[in-house]
Amino acid sequence: MTHNCSLPVIAEGVYPFDARGVAKRFRHAAIFGALDALQAGETMRFC
Repeated sequence: MTHNCSLPVIAEGVYPFDARGVAKRFRHAAIFGALDALQAGETMRFC
């Protein structure tokens, strides 16, 4: 089964994160900022 980020399936507490829309020079900060914003039990799915 393949995953298509343009059609996200969002389960409770699972958030899709598509880094392709972030400029390369900001990508590291964007990823770690998104991870830092998660609450206990939440998950980030990278596309």
